[in-house]
Amino acid sequence: MKDNIWLSVTALDDKSIGVMHLSTTTPIGFLWRTTLLEKHKETSLWTSVRHSCKHNQFGKLRYIRRVVLPCTHRSGCFPTYYSRLKLGTFQTDSPSCCLKENNCSVILLAGGSGKRMKSAIPKQYLLLHGKPVLEYSLELFLSIEQVFQVIIVMDLHYKVLLSPHIFQDPRIEFASPGKERQDSVYNGLQKVKSNADLVCIHDSARPLVSKSTIEKCFSDAAVHGAAVVGVPSKSTIKESVDGSFVYRTLDRSRLWEIQTPQVIRPELLRRGFVKVNDESVTVTDDVSIVEKLGEPVKLTLGEYSNIKLTTEEDLKVAEYILLSRKTETVETAVNS
Repeated sequence: MKDNIWLSVTALDDKSIGVMHLSTTTPIGFLWRTTLLEKHKETSLWTSVRHSCKHNQFGKLRYIRRVVLPCTHRSGCFPTYYSRLKLGTFQTDSPSCCLKENNCSVILLAGGSGKRMKSAIPKQYLLLHGKPVLEYSLELFLSIEQVFQVIIVMDLHYKVLLSPHIFQDPRIEFASPGKERQDSVYNGLQKVKSNADLVCIHDSARPLVSKSTIEKCFSDAAVHGAAVVGVPSKSTIKESVDGSFVYRTLDRSRLWEIQTPQVIRPELLRRGFVKVNDESVTVTDDVSIVEKLGEPVKLTLGEYSNIKLTTEEDLKVAEYILLSRKTETVETAVNS
């Protein structure tokens, strides 16, 4: 036997996994469930997929609400891992290990004017601890192995405000900003490479997003087709019709504050743009385009520190958060 095809799937409760061998002539199969993860809770589906197909690209297979990841590899790869799993000798990797290398294109939005910041230049070019705000998220995305393209949507007149060495990275490209946010995203989407499996859209005015949050969102989008970072709402939200009186109080337990990144399969995003453009619909975030198609969007739990810089007060908060992180890093280094 030269090649095998194995499929892996999670159950709805994400507590069990299944594997099944298919011949090369089998178009699709349903996977049986097992309770391996009940015995080995440190092991995830993504770890199993990563180590069973470590040097191979994932194929694509249509599925309904559940992930089905097929791969083709030499015989013995998955059974070897499966035996190791039952022996309990395996350790967990990062959730991002379900993604193959170099498959994520990033659209970094940096075309806003930032009028509420009351600054002579847009907020994404202001200095935050001595470095332009835009460079924080740009450098972070460039450090992620799965990112093989970063499209910065910006007015190139402001390029002189950024560090020249950053633009030496061959993964960086540029797109022109549009009139509205969705126009800027659309312009960036036109530059996305045809072999991208995911498109990640991020506001450069959110410089404090963490690498772990980005990777979790990548993984969720790889499974569900679209994912958005958010946090449960802390505040009580009231709805008003006229802006003067309360119409009703919304159930806070069901409300999430949405952030970026927002990660979507490129074909899904393109299909969504066709719909909103045909219907002349304006959306204020990217996964809303997916919602218009009636497709599911996974909520990825983020961090409250991933704030958006809008006012001068936000800059001060961001400086405090960065200082706190540096202090924690130093203390960790001293104690280790």
